[in-house]
Amino acid sequence: MSRLLVIESSPRTADSFSRKLTRTAVDLALSADPNLQIVRRDLAAEPIPHLSEATIVAMRTPRPHLTEAQRAALDLSDFLTDEVLGADRLLVGAPMHNFGVPSALKAYIDHIARAGLTFSYSAEGRPQGLLTGKSALILTSAGGVYSEGHAASLDFVSPYLRSVFGVLGVATEFIHIEGVAFGPDAAAAAVAQAETALAKSGWAGALAA
Repeated sequence: MSRLLVIESSPRTADSFSRKLTRTAVDLALSADPNLQIVRRDLAAEPIPHLSEATIVAMRTPRPHLTEAQRAALDLSDFLTDEVLGADRLLVGAPMHNFGVPSALKAYIDHIARAGLTFSYSAEGRPQGLLTGKSALILTSAGGVYSEGHAASLDFVSPYLRSVFGVLGVATEFIHIEGVAFGPDAAAAAVAQAETALAKSGWAGALAA
């Protein structure tokens, strides 16, 4: 049975464009594979704390030398990392906040980017992903248009997520909802365009393959 990890990062609920698209994506995935196991990680409903000094020190301590306090400091990070390791594919909702990802998503990534668990270093010191074979569909939303044109240089969402998941060894695919701040008609058209792109992507069928 395949397992899909759905990561929501928008603090908005009913009015969230990224959440609307993730719901559509999940429905498509389940229609392709009714037995698909869905694991949900809602970073707004269950906020992930930013890394503390204790957690950072524990991450850098060899496991045989961890104290009980350090093991406790790693409990959440270990759980989140195991959740990612156990997933076959990832579905990430990532709205743009001030040209970047929501801080909740950044905090989450800081917990799962673990040397020795989700990536390692080569002899030359280069990071090598340990999550090879996994892929992520990343659904972004933005008030303006950033995938092309004069504002493209202000998009720090797609390059960041492509880079960080790439370091972990995860292949990424992006679908964007853009221009939702240009009025109701523009927002509706942006959603429809993204849903069409999602349906044509073949992503859901790949889950069932």
